[in-house]
Amino acid sequence: MSGTFSVALQAILTSVRGQLRVTPTGWPDSAREYVVPGQLAWDECECGLLAIEWLSAPYSFGLPNTRQALADGCKPLLALQIQVTVLRCAPSPGTHGEPPSPEALAAAAETNLDDLEAVLIGTATAVKTLEETNVIVQYALNAPTPAGPEGGCVGVVQQLFIGFPNRWGPC
Repeated sequence: MSGTFSVALQAILTSVRGQLRVTPTGWPDSAREYVVPGQLAWDECECGLLAIEWLSAPYSFGLPNTRQALADGCKPLLALQIQVTVLRCAPSPGTHGEPPSPEALAAAAETNLDDLEAVLIGTATAVKTLEETNVIVQYALNAPTPAGPEGGCVGVVQQLFIGFPNRWGPC
C-alpha cells in the first residue's frame, strides 16, 4: 500500500479514536485499533475495536483534461473505498439464559448512538483536513449506520471513497 494511502488511513484512525475518547462512555485504552485489508471478522470485539478496512484495491477514475491525455489513457485520480468500523460488546444473556436487562440494552443503545456520532465527526474531520493539505483531492461519505449484534458485538459502520491525485500512473 502506498505511503500516501497509509498516511490517509492512519489520519482517519487517529481522528475517529479522538472522537470516541470524548464520548460519554469514552474509549477503552485496551481497545484494538488497526488498518486491515478486506472486511474484518466480528468475533473479537472484546472491550472495543476500531478498524479502518480498505475494501478495494486502488483504482483509477476521472475524466481526462485533454485529447492527448485521453490518448495516453490518463486517469487523474486514484480512488480507495474504505470502511470505518467501531465495535463494542453487546449486552448478553445472563448465566442462566435470562435476557439482558432493559437498563443494559438502553445503555448499549446510547453508547451505539454516541459511537455513530463520533465516527461521523471523526471521519469528516479527518478527510476535510486531508483535502485541505492536498493529501486527497475528493471524498464521498456515506451515512454511518448501526450494525449488529453479531458475534457478541454491536457497532457502527461507515463507508467512504477517497480520491488521491494519480502520482503513480500515466498523467
